[in-house]
Amino acid sequence: MSSVHTLEIATDVESGENPPMTTTTKSIAKRLELTRSALNLSSAELCREIKCKPNRWSQYESGDRRITLAIAERLCDQYGVTLDWIYRNDTRLLPSKLLEKLASAATEAA
Repeated sequence: MSSVHTLEIATDVESGENPPMTTTTKSIAKRLELTRSALNLSSAELCREIKCKPNRWSQYESGDRRITLAIAERLCDQYGVTLDWIYRNDTRLLPSKLLEKLASAATEAA
């Protein structure tokens, strides 16, 4: 199984008008936590770098609140993450080194 496959999160569409599983706030939260872990950063370090309040970041990672576009863009600019990864679980445009780190972090978390 390739490293890309280890990062996949369920993509089935739930019944009704719910968004695909990869775009739910909880699935985005999992990717944010995985990304921070892959970057080997504490929440405090990440927040300092992207100028995000720690309590707000905690809400993003827990899935209590959806990450804002402004904060997501800062994360992308600072660390080479893509909005497609954050919001859609699409790894195709991620730098290969980051993709390797994400795959390693996903394996460790499992």
